[in-house]
Amino acid sequence: TKVADIVRADDIYEVLLEDELPLYADIVVVATPSYVASGLLESIDGELSERLLTIPYVSTATVSIAYKKSDVKRPLEGFGFVVPRTENRRIMAATWSSVKWSYRAPEDMVLIRCFVGGAKKSELVFKSDEEMTRIVKEELRDIMGIDAEPELTRIYRWKDAMPQYTIGHAERVMEIEALAARHPGLYLTGSAYRGIGISDTVREAEGTAKKVLEFLGASGKG
Repeated sequence: TKVADIVRADDIYEVLLEDELPLYADIVVVATPSYVASGLLESIDGELSERLLTIPYVSTATVSIAYKKSDVKRPLEGFGFVVPRTENRRIMAATWSSVKWSYRAPEDMVLIRCFVGGAKKSELVFKSDEEMTRIVKEELRDIMGIDAEPELTRIYRWKDAMPQYTIGHAERVMEIEALAARHPGLYLTGSAYRGIGISDTVREAEGTAKKVLEFLGASGKG
């Protein structure tokens, strides 16, 4: 259910939902991208809302592409590669998914996941499927020497999904947390703050859960 707004009155948070009755809570955890959190919290704290918009985001896409193992001539040592920015390539990196996780493809196939877009080439994310497939095939031909046609291609786009930790990010997060702390029972979590990897976001979520439990214990509401 989509949240339309969050307001606070008499120490109770009212979560306004689209096409549903509102929810009332002592504690609210906002785990959306920071620019979404900004809109949800504008009614509660305009300054906090503005600070949340200072974390930039970029768009990315992944292209999973499968080849017959016999068409991939070079040894697949390691789990893939990252492309240095100085190479000016149209892919950022590639993971050999079928090497990293053997169950991802049949024994006679190789599955490669390529990453497209990011801070410097986000416009590539919005190319057509045909164009993006062509780009990835050309890059894999140049980098890995694969001339064959793929057996399967799957494209996934993630619009404005990757936060960027630009210079001063740590200070921005400290400011955001200080502003959020003015509202007891309000917590922000997610990839916007301390890491975008799975392990980073799990650690962030566990830390947030601990804060919630401490608040419940201190307030006598638990």
